[in-house]
Amino acid sequence: TQSTWGWIRDFQNMKWYLLVASVLVASVYAQQTVLRKPSGHEHSFEDGTTSTHYCATDSSSKVTSFTYNGDKLSLMSSGCPGYDWTSASNPGEARYQCWAKTVPANPIIGTTTFVVGIYNYKNKTGTNPSPQMGAIGMAVNGVTINSNTDAEGRDAYIYEGVSFDTCGGHPDQAYSYHYHAETTDGCVYTQVTGQHSPLFGIMADGVPIYGAYGDNGIAPTDLDECNGHVDTTHNFYHYHVTPNKTYPYLVNCLKGCLNNSNWLTAQTCTPQATQYDYSSLRSVVTSYSTATAASYTCSKSSANSLEINTPFMLVVQLVAAWVLVVSQTSNFYVK
Repeated sequence: TQSTWGWIRDFQNMKWYLLVASVLVASVYAQQTVLRKPSGHEHSFEDGTTSTHYCATDSSSKVTSFTYNGDKLSLMSSGCPGYDWTSASNPGEARYQCWAKTVPANPIIGTTTFVVGIYNYKNKTGTNPSPQMGAIGMAVNGVTINSNTDAEGRDAYIYEGVSFDTCGGHPDQAYSYHYHAETTDGCVYTQVTGQHSPLFGIMADGVPIYGAYGDNGIAPTDLDECNGHVDTTHNFYHYHVTPNKTYPYLVNCLKGCLNNSNWLTAQTCTPQATQYDYSSLRSVVTSYSTATAASYTCSKSSANSLEINTPFMLVVQLVAAWVLVVSQTSNFYVK
C-alpha cells in the first residue's frame, strides 16, 4: 500500500541520517581519544580548569612566560610540571591549564599580614576561620603553589600527602597539578650543598619563595610567622619552604601588600618603614620563561581550536556535513 511504501521510504531516509550521525559521533570520539594523549609544546591553552589535554610526562608541554611590565609581573603558564607526574596516586590526572596572574614587580612589605594557612600561627595555634584554599603562588616551572589547606579546610599534607607523586605534587579534582609542600630535590630546583637554596617560585604578593636552606646551605632559624626573613645572600625579604615537610610547609601568611595583584582579594595594607629593592630578582625570574609574552596566548578555547580540527578529522566532518545537506535537498530516498 501507499502507506507501507511511505514507511519504507522514511526508513531508508532515516538510515542515511543514522549513518551521518554515526560518522560525526565516531569522528568526535576519535578526536577526544587523540587529544587525551600527552601532546607536544603548545602556546595556547584552554581557559579554566577542565582542559581535555593531558600534560605530557616530559618537558614538551611545560610552558611558562614571566614578564615584567612596569610595576607588575605577569605570570603565565600551562600548569604542566615538565616531568612524569603519573606516580600520583589520586584518581585525577594533570591537564593543561590557563594560568595568567599579575603580581607586584616591586613587592611592598606591609605592617600586617594576610593569613592563608589553617592556623593563625606557625606553632599550630589559633584556628584560621577563613583559610585560603587553592593557588597562592606559582613555582618557576609554572606549577601553582597551593596553600596548606585542602578543599575541606584540613591540613593538605596530612590528609592528601599520600597521593603526592615522587616530586611532591598532585592534580586536584579539576585536573590542575599543584604543590602543597617542599618538592623533591631535582624536580623544580637542585640544591647545592653549602649554598642558599635556588628560587622556588613567586607568591601572590610578589615576594619570592626559595627552597629550605638559607645562607651557607643552612636551614634558617629566624623565619617569621609567614616563614620569611632577610639574609646575606638575598638582602630583600623572601620566604622559604620548610625542610622535611613540617608545618607550614610553604608559607602561613603573606607579608606583601596585595594591592597590585589580581590573584587574591586586596587587603588594606600599610607599608612598613623598611622596604627592599627587588630589581636583582628580575633577570632570575625571566630566565625561567620558556615562551615570550608575544608568542604565548592564554585564551578560552584556543587549545581545542588548535588541535581538534586535525586535517583528517576535519575532512571526515566536512564530508558528513555535506551528505547531511544533500540528503535534505535531493531525492535521496527509494522510489
